[in-house]
Amino acid sequence: MASERDELIFSGYFERTLDEKGRLAIPARLRSQLEKAQSKDEVVYVHYSLAYNSIRIYPYDGWIEFVQPKIDAIEDHDKRVLMMRTLYHFTEEQRMDAQGRILVNKKLAAKLGIEKGVSIIGEGRGIEITALKEDDNMDLDDEQFEFLKSIIH
Repeated sequence: MASERDELIFSGYFERTLDEKGRLAIPARLRSQLEKAQSKDEVVYVHYSLAYNSIRIYPYDGWIEFVQPKIDAIEDHDKRVLMMRTLYHFTEEQRMDAQGRILVNKKLAAKLGIEKGVSIIGEGRGIEITALKEDDNMDLDDEQFEFLKSIIH
C-alpha cells in the first residue's frame, strides 16, 4: 500500500498571474497535493533558484528527500555551512493562505525576471514557477523527444 508521501507527485502545466500584492494562486490540482502536506502541520518550502531562474516549491517530505541529502553529502564542514547559508538565504518556509495562494518575495522574483505572468509546471517532487514567455511553444529538441519516447513506449 502506498503511503501518503508516495502520493505527492506534482504534474501538469499551468499559466497564472501574480496579483497586485504579489500572491500566486496555486492551481487546484497542485494545491490539493500541497494541502495534504499542510494538513500534517507542515510548511512548504519556496526556493528562489538563481541557477534556473525559477521559483521551486516543495512540501516538507519532498524537501527532506530531495534537497537535504545533497547538503548532508558535503563532507567538508565549513563548505557545508556555506552551502546551507546560500541555500536557505534564497528559501522561505510558507503556508498557503485560505485561498491556496503563496506570497512571492518581490525582490527575489525580480532577480529571476518574474513580474506578473508565470508558467507553473509540476516536477514530480515539487513545483517550478518561471516567468511566462510569449514564445513558450514547448517544442522539444531531439534529446527531449527521445527521452519521452523511451519513457512512454
